[in-house]
Amino acid sequence: MKVVYWNTKGCSIKYILDILSDLRPDFLFLAESDDDVIEGNEGLLDAINYEYFENPGCFRVKVIKEKSIVCNLNLQNSYYTVLYLPIQDLYIISLHLPSQLYNSFDGLKNFVRRMRENIDVNIGKSNDTRVLIIGDFNVNPFESPMIG
Repeated sequence: MKVVYWNTKGCSIKYILDILSDLRPDFLFLAESDDDVIEGNEGLLDAINYEYFENPGCFRVKVIKEKSIVCNLNLQNSYYTVLYLPIQDLYIISLHLPSQLYNSFDGLKNFVRRMRENIDVNIGKSNDTRVLIIGDFNVNPFESPMIG
């Protein structure tokens, strides 16, 4: 399974189509993508065997998937979207967490802790359940929100 995450910062559909054509991922998760980049361009996605997969409830991440992939929408939050792939028995969590510009490390740490608790309760503990987490945590790997 190939999964790609890209913080687009307002790029055009051309770049998205290039990534899909060049890398051929099963999923492409987009952060900071304008609605009009996808809307109205579904035909271009369809021509290369992809589709926009709506995930209401998560406005920070958009999902484009290969058309033959079977997945179900699961937990949704403003900052993350969860997809369940029944054939692979796999949960994919794509996230774009709050920025350090507007939150303290303690606030981000608390957010990550609550997210983890929500996942453990509603999906299962990571040592019992297949989970892939991909995205923009908006912190460096060894900063306190990630390790505490």
